[in-house]
Amino acid sequence: MIATPSLDRDALRRKSAPLLLCERARTAAGAIAFRSKHLGLYRERSWRDYAALVARAARAFATLGLKQGDRVAIMGDACEEWVICDLAAQSLGAIVYGIYPTASASEVEYQMRDGGAALFIAENQEYVDKILPFADDLRELKWVVVIDDTAMFGYEHRKLRRYGALLATAGEPDVPWFEQQAARLDPQTPAFIVYTSGTTGPPKGALVAHGKHLAAAANIVEHYPTLTQKAHRTVSYLPLCHVLGRDAAVTLPLISQLVPHFGEHPEDLPTTLFETAPTVLFTVPRYLQKFASQVLLGIHNSSGLKRASASVAMRIAREHARRRWSGETGFAHAALYRACRAGVLVPILNKLGLDRLELAVCAGAPCRWKRWRSGRCSASTSSRCTDRPRPPAASFAVSAARFPARAMSEPCPPVGRWSSQAMVKCLSTRPISSSAIGTIRRPPARPRARTGGCAPAMSANGARERCASSTVRAISS
Repeated sequence: MIATPSLDRDALRRKSAPLLLCERARTAAGAIAFRSKHLGLYRERSWRDYAALVARAARAFATLGLKQGDRVAIMGDACEEWVICDLAAQSLGAIVYGIYPTASASEVEYQMRDGGAALFIAENQEYVDKILPFADDLRELKWVVVIDDTAMFGYEHRKLRRYGALLATAGEPDVPWFEQQAARLDPQTPAFIVYTSGTTGPPKGALVAHGKHLAAAANIVEHYPTLTQKAHRTVSYLPLCHVLGRDAAVTLPLISQLVPHFGEHPEDLPTTLFETAPTVLFTVPRYLQKFASQVLLGIHNSSGLKRASASVAMRIAREHARRRWSGETGFAHAALYRACRAGVLVPILNKLGLDRLELAVCAGAPCRWKRWRSGRCSASTSSRCTDRPRPPAASFAVSAARFPARAMSEPCPPVGRWSSQAMVKCLSTRPISSSAIGTIRRPPARPRARTGGCAPAMSANGARERCASSTVRAISS
């Protein structure tokens, strides 16, 4: 069995993500940390490889003068370079925050000024174009680093640097040096900032500490112990500036046996799901709606016999879910449901790549009861399913930044609105009250409530194993 770190919360509060990475590189050096697709093939990265990549990136950032307390902004889709740069910057004591890939140029400028980033890391030329027009106007910004420079023809700017060239300058990975940097980190210092999407006004940031975030993320693992009992596959597709996307791609793999998979392009998510066949999925209601739309459209375009079969199967599945909910499941009806699931529902899930799914966690926004019930009907196995839906533990380790007098043992000077720079300065001089930062567990939501809380989790017991295929398979009827 693969060794995983202890989930002792007190121990996690005294650690950081870079330090956990060093521990995994020592205790499970050859185990798979994540898989990433490049040019149609999945590359496996062991924990030893992972630590070496982060160590090399950290050395490269150090040559740029990145130091403790500096802010680093990362903009791009979920990819292995995102998590590598994130942990590399954290190991130097920098504070990282992500910018949504869909953000406009004005939104990028606002977050760059609000966060005061000294380093901007762009996935490719698309995101470089969003910042270069006003890069010279940002006094705190020192460097713009682009990861994929294949489309960077004729770009000349004094702040622009290429990621590949920086790595070449850094030389071979120095893992012992990286371990020393990680060991120096104070778990109580800020690790990253999470910004809201800005739907009700300018995006607001929450400052998250190293140790308290790890202890809070342990909530999810304790709530779903299967994450540590055996290896699980998941697909990392949520924006990594989203706290749930970060947890699924960075934090949870460090404290469990979850193996994230990164697709080649975000628009290829259906193909990535089909190839990977995840056993665990972290999602938000919007994606569940997209999955349901795919299923309904596919059924509508099929033959009359298939449409009738799907209608009957879903009617039986809904009745089975209702009976399980009320504890009235009988042998005959359960057997009928198993037959419908094997003959109709599993083939439908196979088209989406969700036929091996054992656990689905939906968070980030309320999920309608009907949408959750439809997923439960099709995704639950016949033998293991929770009697009552349980929302995932809400893991929060954020400071009450907009109310500094409550968040600090000594009040900070009022800043009028959220200011990351002012808050970082305040945190460096005043201790944080334990009542302001910690782990919050939400009580179980009422099953039929349409507002508030997180969506229930769907669990199944499919124990089959399927490795990620390197061949792209078309999803067709």
